[in-house]
Amino acid sequence: MKYIAILLILMVVAGCASSRPMLSSQDSMRVEIRDTTIFRDSIIYVELPAESVSAQLSDADTSFLESSVASSKAWVADGILYHTLENKSDPILPVNFRFPTKIHSEKGYAVKLETRTVAVEKQFTLWQSFSMVLGRIALICLIVFFTLRLIRRKFLL
Repeated sequence: MKYIAILLILMVVAGCASSRPMLSSQDSMRVEIRDTTIFRDSIIYVELPAESVSAQLSDADTSFLESSVASSKAWVADGILYHTLENKSDPILPVNFRFPTKIHSEKGYAVKLETRTVAVEKQFTLWQSFSMVLGRIALICLIVFFTLRLIRRKFLL
């Protein structure tokens, strides 16, 4: 019982102490790494081989066809159909292509953190003031109670 009483008194006294914040300053180095892939549209030129094709058929029709790469011409002469297919004069064809571009970047910079504590005076609320007064009264009562008990034991034994 005696040890419990001493322990309670120590707990009450330790609980009444105000806490003080620890002020610290910290320096550190921070590195930021970014890997990015960007797709860019570009036009590349593809060279086509020069080709020429012709066919002879017997028919009475005339035909002319053309595309972006080749042209075709068909005609009838003396009962024979002549047909030619040729690439255009430019052997290089533009093609749209998406090139991936990889970007690697590293940034390093120093970071310094500073902490400052500024005390601001603030009034206690009514409840806080009441709790503090009640705590002090309880502490005084405990000290008086255990002091009287200790005195009675010494004189009664």
